Amino acid sequence: MNRVIFIYFIPFLLFSQVLEWEDRDIAIIQWKKTASRNEIGKNIAMGLLIKIDEYNLKGKADKIEGTFRKVARKKYRLVVVIGNVLTSATKRYLSETPVVFSGTQANLDEIHKKFPTITGVYSFASPEIQFNTINLLVNDIKKIGVIFNPKYSTDQVKMFESVISDTSIKIMKNGISNPKEVETALHFMEDVDLLWLPEDPIFRDNKAMESILNYSFKKRTPVFASSEEFVKKGALAALTPRNISLEILSILTSITKGKDISSIEPRFSPTELSVNQTTAIRLGISIPEELIFTAKKIYK
Repeated sequence: MNRVIFIYFIPFLLFSQVLEWEDRDIAIIQWKKTASRNEIGKNIAMGLLIKIDEYNLKGKADKIEGTFRKVARKKYRLVVVIGNVLTSATKRYLSETPVVFSGTQANLDEIHKKFPTITGVYSFASPEIQFNTINLLVNDIKKIGVIFNPKYSTDQVKMFESVISDTSIKIMKNGISNPKEVETALHFMEDVDLLWLPEDPIFRDNKAMESILNYSFKKRTPVFASSEEFVKKGALAALTPRNISLEILSILTSITKGKDISSIEPRFSPTELSVNQTTAIRLGISIPEELIFTAKKIYK
């Protein structure tokens, strides 16, 4: 006699609340429209099979207030914010709306504590991982020089300082407001063992890069930068975030499955290491094999 065996498959999602998204449940606000940022919107729309509203400020500060007021009135179920300069407006107008920051330089951990409905992904590598990498690259560091723009990268500097607070390493800081001030700031960087640069638009300026690299080679001081482009031009190394979009989608997946945004802690993306071997030789630095093997790009 033939027997028929029935096997029942019960989807895992039946055991948890699933949030059903509808068209225009989600809005994206971005400071400036770029190809990489557009990918985030496309990925969200494709992943959730919905239409989303997009607000592009085109880098105009006078549009921030009006745009955020408009978004707040529409009471979206979720807002994705792209752009560090939008942090204050987000807290002011969307403090009760679930918000996910995509790549920001602000201290998301502190924001999340005060506004549990705000979380997201940092635009820079974890300061702890940066410091661990620096220790592998350069031995016996006693003093680290830091040039930063208070408008954008103060939080990064504070987080980096916190990481090294239990060490004997000293930090020499110098704040600047535009690329033209970089060369002057470097004159005060005496007897530092390494120059650390946070993620900041100032350090994408070609003249700023040139001034920093001239200082590096003249003083034989390695530069730990925040972009692969800087390493390509002569900085010793950089750690850069990888797949911020995937991290954002991971957060949205958790929310879709019913996880409350207040329990989703801000996160750093996985990172990629770039190293300039020619610079290392020029500065007399021996790059450990473990970093050579794990580096995404080695410039020679």
